[in-house]
Amino acid sequence: MENLKKDIILIVENLKKEDLKKDIIGFKNGLKKDIIEFGNGFKCMFNDLKTKGRRHKQIANLITLARLLLSLFIPPLAIAGGIANLKLVVGIAIAAALTDFVDGRVAKMLDAKSEFGAHLDPICDKLFATILLVPLMVKASPLLTLSLCVNLGLEAGIAYVNLNSKVKGNVPRTNFLGKVKTGALSVLICSSYLSFTIPLHDLLIPITELATIGLQTLTLIKYKASDIEKDNEKKKQKESNEPVGKSIEEPTLEGEKPINEIGTKDEVIIDVSKSEDTSAIEDIQTAIGKLNKLRNEVEAIRTGTPSDETLNPKDDKRKDFKL
Repeated sequence: MENLKKDIILIVENLKKEDLKKDIIGFKNGLKKDIIEFGNGFKCMFNDLKTKGRRHKQIANLITLARLLLSLFIPPLAIAGGIANLKLVVGIAIAAALTDFVDGRVAKMLDAKSEFGAHLDPICDKLFATILLVPLMVKASPLLTLSLCVNLGLEAGIAYVNLNSKVKGNVPRTNFLGKVKTGALSVLICSSYLSFTIPLHDLLIPITELATIGLQTLTLIKYKASDIEKDNEKKKQKESNEPVGKSIEEPTLEGEKPINEIGTKDEVIIDVSKSEDTSAIEDIQTAIGKLNKLRNEVEAIRTGTPSDETLNPKDDKRKDFKL
């Protein structure tokens, strides 16, 4: 409960600073990029399936896609009614729900985890919910239709947060709460379709609906808070790598001055005596000479000292700096 309170406070504070227009543009660009990446991902999947030694790498992804394909059969069968169709609906719904818990475990067992699979799973979840919810809203009562619209809106919100997080490079991942939420949504959808054919307890669907909305809301808060925390970590890391106010002290040898303390009166002398490349030594020494001459002339102009005196090494009382 304490963590939930912290997450809500974090989100509210961030909403004041967040640029919604920038986020929407990022979402659109991310969606285009995702479509291209998914096209490439499917190409890789089909190539793996053609290669005997790599087919096992795509078993988990095929299980995920099966959830999407199975969902296409549920609406027409459930709306048509009949005991035979009802049995098919229940069987298909259970199978589709189980794929959501099995695919990740299979990928881990076969050592076949991939970025494509990690992004395919939540997208199939959203499409699975949408395919089942839209026909259900057409036939359901007005009150149930309204609550199902809330479910659909929350799913869209979760999809938006995840895609926006992915665009920013925060690598969103489906967590355990997200899996439980998907399971609750599946139970709600199945019970709603069952109610067209057989009488159910009056409180079953309302209780399932409230539980699903609660889990969806918690999932949305958790994903958004996680995205903000990752953004804040990036900002802190960026700030720690940049000098703020004070100059950063560079490591120096004994008796030498830090680089950030070199003034216009300090002459730069680099020891290249150990170098074996003679031409390189001459080039470096020439460059150093020009640099020191330029500094001397700038100092002469600033102080009003004649340039010839400033450049006379015999009268020069400036300190040398070795790097």
